Amino acid sequence: MVKPNVLSNSNCWTPGIKINVQPNSWTHMNEWFGPVLGIMKAPNLKKAIEWQNATDYALTAGLYSLSTKECNYWLKNVEAGNLYINRPITGAVVKRQPFGGWKKSSFGPTVKAGSSFYPSVFKRYDEVKDYEMLVNDLQELWNMKSKTIKTDNLQSEYNYSVLHPHKKVLIVRDETTDQEFKKYLDSIKNIFRMTVDEIEFSKLEDNDSLDKYSLVRWLSIEPAPEWIYKYDFSLDTNQIVQNSQRELFSWVREQSISITNHRYGNIGFSPVSIETS
Repeated sequence: MVKPNVLSNSNCWTPGIKINVQPNSWTHMNEWFGPVLGIMKAPNLKKAIEWQNATDYALTAGLYSLSTKECNYWLKNVEAGNLYINRPITGAVVKRQPFGGWKKSSFGPTVKAGSSFYPSVFKRYDEVKDYEMLVNDLQELWNMKSKTIKTDNLQSEYNYSVLHPHKKVLIVRDETTDQEFKKYLDSIKNIFRMTVDEIEFSKLEDNDSLDKYSLVRWLSIEPAPEWIYKYDFSLDTNQIVQNSQRELFSWVREQSISITNHRYGNIGFSPVSIETS
C-alpha cells in the first residue's frame, strides 16, 4: 500500500494506491474524489464485471484485453455510461465520446453532454396533445436510432453511440382515468420491450421495492420527496411532450463506446468491431 500524504503548506496530496481491496468494502463501493487507486483481484472476467456493476455509480468503465471474446462479453454486460477498450478512461472528446453516466452518476433524462441530442435538454416543448402522433413518431425514430451509431470517421479509434431502453420504469402520477395516457404507456412497453409500472403519488413509499427500477418518470404535480434521491435510478421530472426526440430520452439511456484500433502505431489492430446502422 502506498499511502497518500498531504504536501507541506498546501491543500494538495500525493497519489495513493490501495491493494487487496475486498468486495463490498468502503473503498469498493464509494467514489474517491482524490488521487487514490484501489486494486481488486478477481478470479475471472465474469466476477470482475459483477464487482464493477455492484457499485451505485456508473460513469466510466474500461477494459484492456486482446481477446475478442472477452471484449464482446464485457461490452454486453458492463453497466456504465462511457465504455473504453484498450485506452484511458479519461479525456472524452465532444461528439466523439459524448459524456455522461448511469445510476447515481446521472440525473434526469440521460442525454449526454457533447452529443448531438444534448441541446434538446434546454428547449421547451408543448405538452402532448396527440398521443397517437407521438407514438408513431417515436416508433419511426426508434427504428432509425435503435442500432449502434458511429460518431466519427477515425481510423485509429472506433467511437459509437448506443441507445439502451430502460428495463424497468416506474411512473409516479396523480389519480387519472385518462385512457389515451394508458394506451400511450402500452405502446411504450411494446416499442421498447420494457416493463412499465404505475403508482399514485399518495401510495408511493420508501422501500426496497424501488431498487428494481432504473428510471422513475415523475408525472405527478406534487414535488418529488427528498428521500427518493438516495436510490440508483434516474429521476425524470419532465412531463410528456409532443416531441419524439425529447420524449425518446425519457425512455432510453445513451452509452458511449470507444475502442482503440491500433497497436504500437499499426492501424487496424482491434480485438473487436461493432456493426453500425
